[in-house]
Amino acid sequence: MNKYINFLKLKVGNINKNPLPIYVEEEDNITDEIEKSLLEIKDSFDLPTEEIEMSIESRRYFKNINKSSNKANK
Repeated sequence: MNKYINFLKLKVGNINKNPLPIYVEEEDNITDEIEKSLLEIKDSFDLPTEEIEMSIESRRYFKNINKSSNKANK
């Protein structure tokens, strides 16, 4: 039993505990398509407009943050 525990400790201990961040460059047309899809979902399911607007605004906000951080990293 101890040899299995030691084996697992060795294997788990070799895992990188601080993975490197992954940066994804997003195209503007993808964001536009997401916004169109959200508006279509709103119309189909009669969702409150505020919920969709909040989703779209948060999407734009995080897109702008990603763009500014990618420029700073280059």
